[in-house]
Amino acid sequence: MNKFAKHLEQEVVDLDEKFTLIEENRQLIATDKKLIGKTLKQVKQESNADALRGVYVTDYIRGGNSIEVTENLVVQKNDIIQLTGKPTDINKVESNIGKRLGSSVVTDYVMFGLGMAVGILIGMISFKIAGIPVTIGSGAGCLISGLMFGWLRSKKPSVASFPVGASNFLRDFGLAIFVGIVGLEAGPQAVSTIQEHGLSLLFLGFGVTLIPQFIGFFVSYYVLKIRNPIEGLAAVSGGRSANPAFAALLEKAGNSSPVFAFTVTYAVANVLLTLWGPIIVGIITTNVPM
Repeated sequence: MNKFAKHLEQEVVDLDEKFTLIEENRQLIATDKKLIGKTLKQVKQESNADALRGVYVTDYIRGGNSIEVTENLVVQKNDIIQLTGKPTDINKVESNIGKRLGSSVVTDYVMFGLGMAVGILIGMISFKIAGIPVTIGSGAGCLISGLMFGWLRSKKPSVASFPVGASNFLRDFGLAIFVGIVGLEAGPQAVSTIQEHGLSLLFLGFGVTLIPQFIGFFVSYYVLKIRNPIEGLAAVSGGRSANPAFAALLEKAGNSSPVFAFTVTYAVANVLLTLWGPIIVGIITTNVPM
């Protein structure tokens, strides 16, 4: 390696002050039938070399997640291929890939509003189990609606556009409002309770809140064989309807892997909470001495 290094020199090219290099990142949805099922290497070999000159694949998105770009990567329908190069060069190959993806900074308000309406309607569904009325609730309804529209977005990237920045803002702002309201409502009662019963009741509350979570996680890991800790924690937080914990998991995971485990356990927990409430009240009422 060293014997060749001495022959290498830095080349300096003087450019005119008016010279500007314009490059564009353009995301295209793979819809061309001639492209589907082939590797990127095959696509390059079968294409006009002049048409591909100056055009580079800089990102490849499938199912909402970026994957590694290799020559053996097989193109699937509705994959998003990001090309980088001069606009005139990208225009030469755009028609052979598919239509352009919409702006990543624009919200599809029609689908966004439709998703909220569907979530509210699902949450209004009510049924009876053993004579006990059960309602799914708006929280679980919106989660189910989000899963549905998220799946639609993964299959048809041209619809239901929702920028990551806007999503993060709504999530964080909503959680902040939720925590603030809970604190304002529970704060006065917590202070009076501590003054009346001392700190022992506070520590008992910590134990009742935290100990079941540790037990639930280890049961899911060793008994239910959920080896992915993110999914195990998502199931635990869903069982507690802990939205802040779910938001923290999404941030740490960097993808949507916790969503399914959280959604299922969240819905089941809401149903069981509705069922067990009257049963526990009935048991306590029956066993209370008159």
